[in-house]
Amino acid sequence: MKKAFTLLEMMIAISILSIMMLFLYQSNAALQFSNKTYKKEAKEIITINKIREVIYLDFLLSISTVSFHHEKHKADTIFMQTTHSLHRRINPYVTYLVQENKLYRVESLKKVTKLPLPRDEEYSIDFITKIKGLDLYKAKKTKQFLIVLILDTKQQIMMKLSSLN
Repeated sequence: MKKAFTLLEMMIAISILSIMMLFLYQSNAALQFSNKTYKKEAKEIITINKIREVIYLDFLLSISTVSFHHEKHKADTIFMQTTHSLHRRINPYVTYLVQENKLYRVESLKKVTKLPLPRDEEYSIDFITKIKGLDLYKAKKTKQFLIVLILDTKQQIMMKLSSLN
């Protein structure tokens, strides 16, 4: 009667275990790669949704005429007054400003009338995202707008917006 494993049985068992560990390692590496990829995609989607939410609420709750200025070789700007505030201001003036392919949101209690911003007033400036282009189209007879943001990541945000007020 035999009570121990032979050397051949041990070698076969170790070989089978090694092959199983190799497959487990490869599947673990593939899982890590896909998790990294999906995490990056999810972060990008969350960022785009935050941008959409801020712009949507600013336009939806605007209480004054929204104006847009586009000058060659200068900053694109959108001016409005809204009831939506990121910095706990009451009916702030909001300016969307594009400089050096970056979109900024400027919030203040006084209307922005000129650029660069005067130093004697208090502003809250929030960096929104890197962009390649910003366009605003206004309907002729309604308070509806089409805003087109072309992001640095070659994605495009298009939103049809209208004011409640």
